[in-house]
Amino acid sequence: PYTTLFRSHLPAYTCLETVQRSTGRSRSAKGLEPLDTLRLEILYTGDKELYASPGARNFSNEHPRAFVSSGMIGDGIFASHIHSIFVSESALFQWRGEDNIGHDRGWSRAVKYDFRIAPIQSGWIVSVPGGRGVVGERGTFWADPDTLDLLKVEIHADEIPATLAVEEIAVTLNYARMRIGAD
Repeated sequence: PYTTLFRSHLPAYTCLETVQRSTGRSRSAKGLEPLDTLRLEILYTGDKELYASPGARNFSNEHPRAFVSSGMIGDGIFASHIHSIFVSESALFQWRGEDNIGHDRGWSRAVKYDFRIAPIQSGWIVSVPGGRGVVGERGTFWADPDTLDLLKVEIHADEIPATLAVEEIAVTLNYARMRIGAD
């Protein structure tokens, strides 16, 4: 039921990335407590990501760490996961059929696929204080069956090494065509 699909490259694109960070530092509270919300504009072009503060006129190749005062932040999330899923030939896909998830967002139709990438093929390296390890990826994506536009991707770290003090890592990417500039 799982099949391999791939494309030859990723197109240039931009996004406004919103990162909601949480912490589990409080021993009195169960689960995670919201820490903060970060926003960065990201431009993927020429196989690299460039970053800017929202509304800034210029992008730079500085690590996203330059845009936050403290805490964990990563780079490459915008393009690296999409590359792993659709370009690297390492993802296995399972068709889940048509889905009405996007009717409230204006999608006329959407098809749904699950995917899985083994840690040895994912290249997703997680570094936290006291540990570093490679994790796999699993998740779901939705696409427009007529235009093949990607609509949404949900990604979860899979097979997290026990040596990492991490319970869960989740990434949600929402896509839409946007006009850039006056034309």
